[in-house]
Amino acid sequence: MAMPPLHYGFVGTLDITDQGRKIRLLKFGFDFDYNPVCFVAMGGKQNGTLNYGTGTGQEWTKEDLIQFPGINSRSPFDELAWNKVVGHQAQELRRHTGLWALRGDRVEGMNVGLAGRETVRIERVQFQGKLVWDVHVEGMARRT
Repeated sequence: MAMPPLHYGFVGTLDITDQGRKIRLLKFGFDFDYNPVCFVAMGGKQNGTLNYGTGTGQEWTKEDLIQFPGINSRSPFDELAWNKVVGHQAQELRRHTGLWALRGDRVEGMNVGLAGRETVRIERVQFQGKLVWDVHVEGMARRT
């Protein structure tokens, strides 16, 4: 995946639902300050579609939707929309079990553990004489 210099937003999405892993969707990009961002959906299928952590059939009020934005509604400007990382472990957001919105650092990259054994690591490396971002998702267990 590639993004033109000085641009920000999403670079690409990997939908690996059919591989039978706990992680279903990975969405990568950069915020306005060129920090790497990654959205991860680990929700199960409900009625043939992915559950992106938007509850279990509960009725959501307009206030709930604002306070707990879904995977496609998050913004780099909304501090409540990002998972808090303590040490290297991401804390789950209330009402978004299995949905992760992670923001790294443009110099340090990202090395974050999720709820299970899964780890998302994004680091800057040299590749064919160019500085690129290398993405690793480790510990992707199969669904049970």
